[in-house]
This record gives sequence, structure tokens and C-alpha cells, in this order.
Amino acid sequence: MLDSIDERILCELRGNSKVPVTTIAKIVGRSRTAVQARINQLEASGKIKHYTIAESDRAEAPEFGAIILVTVDVISRSGNLINTIRQISDVISCHGISGSSSYALFIRRSGADNLAKISRRLYKLDGVTKTETIISLEKVF
Repeated sequence: MLDSIDERILCELRGNSKVPVTTIAKIVGRSRTAVQARINQLEASGKIKHYTIAESDRAEAPEFGAIILVTVDVISRSGNLINTIRQISDVISCHGISGSSSYALFIRRSGADNLAKISRRLYKLDGVTKTETIISLEKVF
């Protein structure tokens, strides 16, 4: 069970995973050693699974050019599929969704040839039964 200090530590790390432990310690009113021990415990318990980076060109949602809806045959066996999709550099993000499709992939703005290549690559992946591409025409707000 997380207490308010753990929640605050997680909040700070969500905002910037590179924030120094000494800075977090000052914010939560604990020693650097105590905060580091809590972070280690959060990692060991799986509350913190990994740290990542947000590249400026991948992080900005307005830069997406298309959404590809992906339907898989068995959602519970799609772990390898997700790992493969993660390696496609033009995929900005992947969202599990409800409805007739399983995932919505936000694709970086690119030309039609590249988008067709990505779509064909996705359709060939094991477990994928259908893809549907929605192209972004303009950002409204």
C-alpha cells in the first residue's frame, strides 16, 4: 500500500524521472537515503516498472499524421506484438482501446508511401487480423 510520501515521490518522478533524489528528499521532507530506499522499494514491488525518455518529436501529439487501428485475434497473447510495434520508429504511441479494434497506434506525420509500408508491416505481424488507417487532415485545437 502506498502512503502519501510514496505517492509524492511517484508524482515527482512522473514529471521528470531524472529529478535528483536530493531534490525529491527536500520536497517530501525526508533524507536522501530514506527517499532512495523508498524508490528502490517501489522498483522492487513493480510500482516503478521502468524509466523512459520522451523525445520531443515523439512526445507531441499534434505531430501525428495517422491513427492505425489494429485488431488482434487473442489480446492476451499480444505481448510479442506490442514489443515489435514498440520498435517501429514512426509509432508515437500505442493505446489499448475498447470496441472492435484492440489497439490504436498514433503514427508520426510522414508520406503516404511510408504510411502504406507501416500498415503492410503491421498486417503481417502474427496475431493481427485487421488494420484500419485514419489519416489526420488538420489539427482543430
